[in-house]
Amino acid sequence: DANGAAEARSPLIDEVRRLLDPPPDPEGTDPVEEAITVRRDLAQVVHRVGEAPSADELARAVAACSGSGVTAAPLDLAAPDGETRAGVEARLAAAADAEEASRAPGPLSSSAVLAALREVPAYGGTTLEEFDLCSYRWFVDHELQPRPLDPLPDAIVQGGVMHEVLNRLYSERPGGDPLPRPASLAAWVDRGRELVTAVAEERALGERPAERAIRRRVERLLVRFLGEEAERGGGVFEPWLLEAKFGDDPESEQPALEIGGWRLHGAIDRADRSPDGRALIHDYKMAGSASPAAKLEEDAKLQLQLYMLAVRERWGLNPIGALYHPLRATRERSPRGLVLKDDAADLAAYGLVRTDVLPEEEFEQHLEEARERAGGIVARMRAGEIDRDPGPRAGLRNHDVCPSYCDFAPICRRERPPVAEEDQEPESDER
Repeated sequence: DANGAAEARSPLIDEVRRLLDPPPDPEGTDPVEEAITVRRDLAQVVHRVGEAPSADELARAVAACSGSGVTAAPLDLAAPDGETRAGVEARLAAAADAEEASRAPGPLSSSAVLAALREVPAYGGTTLEEFDLCSYRWFVDHELQPRPLDPLPDAIVQGGVMHEVLNRLYSERPGGDPLPRPASLAAWVDRGRELVTAVAEERALGERPAERAIRRRVERLLVRFLGEEAERGGGVFEPWLLEAKFGDDPESEQPALEIGGWRLHGAIDRADRSPDGRALIHDYKMAGSASPAAKLEEDAKLQLQLYMLAVRERWGLNPIGALYHPLRATRERSPRGLVLKDDAADLAAYGLVRTDVLPEEEFEQHLEEARERAGGIVARMRAGEIDRDPGPRAGLRNHDVCPSYCDFAPICRRERPPVAEEDQEPESDER
């Protein structure tokens, strides 16, 4: 059959054979049946050129043996007459066109599609990062939006619960402290556990083993994170913005940010403020690691830099840094990102990595490079420049390498090595 399994002989074959002369010899090999039987093993996916029963099968056979070392052109042998030859050649040309189109998905050329892309009112930081990671993956996921057959990965579900719980916790300030402190940590933990249960119920996480495991996992990660916050002790920065939206949404606190002919919208997980008007941005990542300053471009990260521009230009504060918190990290727990060297002393409790602490000139250069890189991404989006181009620009690590968690291989059909199941879990910013 089509899957290679053996099938029983059809009784129709014996009935037809009985109508043919000479009658079959039940004791020996039947020469008539042997003469009209064509056999192919599973490695032969097409007919031999001289045995193709139709023009379509002949076209497939000719295409399959191209470059196989045949001394004479297969078509000269199998289709010497003009009409059959012309039909097969037309089929081969159409197949070549289809192959070329499927191997090169862009740039997009439909005027309606391009017009729709140019009319997008504003872009989110995550959207820009997805395009920078792979324009084809962004196009499929963000524009075509295929409906997945499997449930959301656990990391995305956990990330959504964690973000909501942290937002409510810092809004409520259990025990009266703006941040968890040793004296109020127990109140923060108790309230955090209650919120995990409440949010899980709101998101229809029931009592199935996998759903109970998600709740338990979020609870443990939350308790560990709150304990780390409490150990950092006091400081001049206190939470100020929580899930702060800027954009065209009616619930946005500020309008979208105008950047060089395009507009940025987003939601900042958390921004802390000092009495003298400085701001520190925090971004929670349900991931085992976070991108350092030196690898922001390599990892296609733009959100931290763009959010600092938004805080500066929309809220009027002076951003002195932005940090990713890898909530699932086991060994290296320090937040990563970029911080101004002149202000690093006030953030010593975070255990900043030396290479993430930058002088002002280098710090501002990161912001300007992010502004330019984001502008280039928007220009490519509007022009429909879609291609299978995973990874950062040439010269950086992982250039032209598909992300391990991408599950669009059946759609993009780009050749890639197999990926272990445990490597496919993406980080999450899901709200």
